[in-house]
Amino acid sequence: MIQDKRLDLHKLNTEIILDANSPFEMVPINPQIKCGVLLIHGLLDCPFTLKDIATSLVEQGILCRAVLLPGHGTIPSDLLNVSYHDWIEAVHYGIQTLKQQVDQIFLIGYSTGAALSIYEAIKDPSIRGLILLSPAIKVNPAVNFTVAYHQLLSLFGKSKTWIYHRPEINYAKYRSIPFQATYELEKFLKKLREYLNHQMPHCPTLMILSEQDETISSEKALAFWNKSTHQHNKLLLYTNKNKSYEDKRIVVRSVAELALPIKHFSHSCLPISNTNIHYGEQGEYINASHIYANGYVYGAYNHLESNIDEWLYKLNLIQKKRRELTYNPDFDFMMDYILAFLRVFAA
Repeated sequence: MIQDKRLDLHKLNTEIILDANSPFEMVPINPQIKCGVLLIHGLLDCPFTLKDIATSLVEQGILCRAVLLPGHGTIPSDLLNVSYHDWIEAVHYGIQTLKQQVDQIFLIGYSTGAALSIYEAIKDPSIRGLILLSPAIKVNPAVNFTVAYHQLLSLFGKSKTWIYHRPEINYAKYRSIPFQATYELEKFLKKLREYLNHQMPHCPTLMILSEQDETISSEKALAFWNKSTHQHNKLLLYTNKNKSYEDKRIVVRSVAELALPIKHFSHSCLPISNTNIHYGEQGEYINASHIYANGYVYGAYNHLESNIDEWLYKLNLIQKKRRELTYNPDFDFMMDYILAFLRVFAA
């Protein structure tokens, strides 16, 4: 199906593109832990987003499987006829099939995938633990405003299909954003927040978050983590602020300590290794963060902010252009933290 829909396939890149957008399973040669991990990507993304994490885990003897959410991995218009119920079904199916192979299941979700992971953990008491990266408990106000604006237009018969419609230049993520997809996401997140008002996941949760996330509300994500009372919860917080917590379950990683031209960590950078062939520091993607090769400042910047900066730079009103950070310079530390969490609860 993916091959039938993609318009960017040719002899040199067909295998790379199909591999990036397909669900996958990585089976360890020498299993060390009788547990499995289901990885769930975010809206507009594909399984490739979580492949670096899976590669690190399988090397430690952990079975990894990644799902492809309906409407993803092909062309953006495939999201026009998909509901959030389809995403829930796909994740549920992934969990049920993984149960046939392992004794314990952990869910690793990124963004929308993190929200879906929380939902499943509430419903299924057999889930052993959650690892949430940039969890979309609520999207930021700008996204909410856009959805509300399009809903208002629809009341006057002027609804639009696309929030943002541009040529696709990234084989691992949609650039164009259908209104229907954001509407379905907002409906699902509203439903999830209603659940969380009455019930929290029973299992230990490791949350990894950029406090300056430009896409989701980090404030709501932190409120979710604080509300969860599990004594073994963990939080890995990336921030450009100087802060510390008495709570020993919280580890703060300061961007300043990295001594790199990075203002803050972006929403999308957390699951991506610096060696990633597409998004990494030597990545072939046109917008990959080659932080040692130019004078940009990288961080949690969206497309609108980058475009405004381009204009300001041309007018000599700012000295450096700003770009979204596409990989995690602290990936190795993050993976050590994830592995430590898994080993404690996968006994």
